[in-house]
Amino acid sequence: MEHEKIKIKTEPGDEPEMRVNNLENLMAFYTPEIEKRPSLHQQETEKLKKVKTEESITENQTVINLKKKISELKNQVLEKDQAIEEYRDRMKGLEKEIGESKLHMWMDTQNIKELKNKLSYSALNYEMLRQKNAEAIWTKEELSRKISAYEEEKKKADWILEDVKRRESENVRYMEDLRRQNLEASRSLEEFRRRISASEEEMKRKESENFRCVEDLRRQNLEANQKVDELKGRILACEEEMEVRESDLRGRLSRAEQSVEEMKKRGLDACKAAEVNMKRFGNVVPIAEDLFKLLKMNVDDLVSVKDKFDFAEFRNDATTHEEEGGVHASKALELKLSDQSIKSKKRYFQETQTTPSSAAEIIDIIDCDEVEDSDNRKGIFGADMARAFMEDDELCMHAVCAIYRRHVSTPESAECPTRRFYHFEALRGPELGDYLIHGDPELSQTRLVDEVKQKNPDIVNQCRMLAIFYSSYFIAMPRAHEPLSRSLSLELVSDV
Repeated sequence: MEHEKIKIKTEPGDEPEMRVNNLENLMAFYTPEIEKRPSLHQQETEKLKKVKTEESITENQTVINLKKKISELKNQVLEKDQAIEEYRDRMKGLEKEIGESKLHMWMDTQNIKELKNKLSYSALNYEMLRQKNAEAIWTKEELSRKISAYEEEKKKADWILEDVKRRESENVRYMEDLRRQNLEASRSLEEFRRRISASEEEMKRKESENFRCVEDLRRQNLEANQKVDELKGRILACEEEMEVRESDLRGRLSRAEQSVEEMKKRGLDACKAAEVNMKRFGNVVPIAEDLFKLLKMNVDDLVSVKDKFDFAEFRNDATTHEEEGGVHASKALELKLSDQSIKSKKRYFQETQTTPSSAAEIIDIIDCDEVEDSDNRKGIFGADMARAFMEDDELCMHAVCAIYRRHVSTPESAECPTRRFYHFEALRGPELGDYLIHGDPELSQTRLVDEVKQKNPDIVNQCRMLAIFYSSYFIAMPRAHEPLSRSLSLELVSDV
């Protein structure tokens, strides 16, 4: 700031009052400048506090801000140095003015001595001037103290600058560490890529193995279809032979009915004769009862003989078909008559103590029991099982669980440990079994079909593939009046 200087003309001819007034104006002019300096000092201290509070920001921002602040502090220090130079120049001016004022005071004292008698009141003004001079000296000391304070602040700024340089070196080391970690990460990424390529090659190899397994399954499926066609031809031949034998049996049954009617007539005649004899001879009642039991026994013997004959015919048919068409054809055509049905018929006649009206009624009862019993005991094999697996998803899941139970319970052979369950393991059979049982201790299926279809629809297709592949090893015994998927009891009939 440029200040205008007040020039005081102190010629010998001026009056002392004018000189005193000029000195007062000069001191009044410099006192506001001296009072403004503490406020400037407070502003500088506030700026330094702001600089210290900004150090809590992140390191990168702190370095940038500190660089800016350092430049600002350098500018401020330069400005302060300029201000100090200006203050020093002002002090020199004041000292010169004080020297001039002293000269004027000395001249005034000479004039006062000369005019002591005339101007007695000038002594008081002189004392005031001396006080103002003392105040000027005090301001000079205050300025020197402020200068020392500014120098301390400069030292603090230098210390802050050194701290910033130290942090810059730490940041450089941190960047080097980051670069080293980046190199290590790139190496690990290359290792992961190499592993991924190896896993892709392994997956391709497994896909080729699975493709070969699928080709084997297709080939075996074709062979199974051929076998099914052969079995269908054999079954048709067996059905034709059964029709011929059925016609023969119907002729025999008609002859049996005639014989039964004749025996019934004889029984009625015997009963009438027995009643007549009872009327005539009361003592002959036990003999008549024995005769009635004898007649009844003959009818039962006839029924049992007819049942034994039918059973022997069916058994011979099954053995001939077993020799011609194999084990599965004999199982598919095997039809046995339950002994319990025969016993129940005998018990019925004994409890009711009534004889059937005709042999046809006896045969109808036996035929109904035979059909009911054969339906309850007929098994599903081979091609029928494969067809059932194609239609029922839950049945396929039950089949996988059954194979898994056999896989867990069967120990591996020392000679060929992986022959039995090679396809089961190749088609992820153990994993499917674990998923379907879901931790069940009895190794039974616990997951529902809808749940599996909703979460993993591919699992149902994989279960179907396994079930169709092992369909020749299964037998299913359906129960009456129940859906197929719930009534079937799957069991492995031979080793896998």
